[in-house]
Amino acid sequence: MADDDLSRVYKLVYFAFFILISFYISIGILLNVSLIKSIKSILNLIKKMSNGDLDSRLHMERKDEIGQIADEMDNLGEIMKRTI
Repeated sequence: MADDDLSRVYKLVYFAFFILISFYISIGILLNVSLIKSIKSILNLIKKMSNGDLDSRLHMERKDEIGQIADEMDNLGEIMKRTI
């Protein structure tokens, strides 16, 4: 009887471990996709600016470092437009 209880506990622990690992992997994938999308948007803006399109802006709403880079790129576009 004690072996059955112990076996159930092990199964429950393994199941909980599997669920947690799956959850963390899913969160990691979602964050990675979001990060890559933002970086691609910034790269596209840089390409547009290098081709002379100084009216393009990102208007990104992120509050992290990627958002700060996007804001500064928008500011750079404004400065370049006024200068040229």
